[in-house]
Amino acid sequence: SPSVLLCFRATCRRAHSAVDQYIQRNWNICRFLSRYFADPLGFRQLQAETGTLISGSSALQFFDRTFYPDSDLDLYVPMVYRIEVGNYLMHCGYVYTPSARQNADFHEAVWESRIVNVSMNYCAPGVAGVFNFIKSVTNVASGQRWLKVQIIVSPLCPLESVLRFHSTCVMNVISYAAAYCFYPKATLEKRTSLICQPRSRNRQQAVDKYGQRGWHMLDLAREGVDVDVPVKDFYISFQKQIPSPTRWVGDKHCWTI
Repeated sequence: SPSVLLCFRATCRRAHSAVDQYIQRNWNICRFLSRYFADPLGFRQLQAETGTLISGSSALQFFDRTFYPDSDLDLYVPMVYRIEVGNYLMHCGYVYTPSARQNADFHEAVWESRIVNVSMNYCAPGVAGVFNFIKSVTNVASGQRWLKVQIIVSPLCPLESVLRFHSTCVMNVISYAAAYCFYPKATLEKRTSLICQPRSRNRQQAVDKYGQRGWHMLDLAREGVDVDVPVKDFYISFQKQIPSPTRWVGDKHCWTI
């Protein structure tokens, strides 16, 4: 685990050097992005210009040093930059694949009233729309495979969308400059995820998926904890794994790379 690595790093100079080299290899964002983009630095420049965040299972895999073959790259994009990011993906060889309810033309789909009205009225903070892009790649080792990138449009701030996720194990983001794991002890050390939203059919599917991937999905409402007590009391027995809700990006409870 990351904490074991850091403890080992502190034992001697040789261990310090070996762990530093390991970290540079295994938490290398350009290497991570090279699966999806021929020019990872170019994509990071796009992130800097548009405020796009990588999150969801993609960011979790980066921190956890794991790989889910069926996963895609989730890009959380501010509403005003949805067209620019979509154009960038198509320039990189990705093809827009609409759902049954979307216009077949990406530049028409992004202007559909149900997308724009969410942004203008601020009636559904979190996600205004989702646009899928796929790309076929071929190599000698694995043959043909499909890469999928999703643009998740945030009506306000992409970080707000992330903080409205179903549980804490997926509350991780990668910006153009750094990667942040908001609950590293719970997520990476204890393999525990606190469920944060009321359960619905879609949320239950997501909760079950991460349970199958090895996380203990902790539902305080179902485990005898009174959710009507004040927030500070609500978290008091979990504060070592799930720190105080008064948080900010890059604080002492985050793991920042």
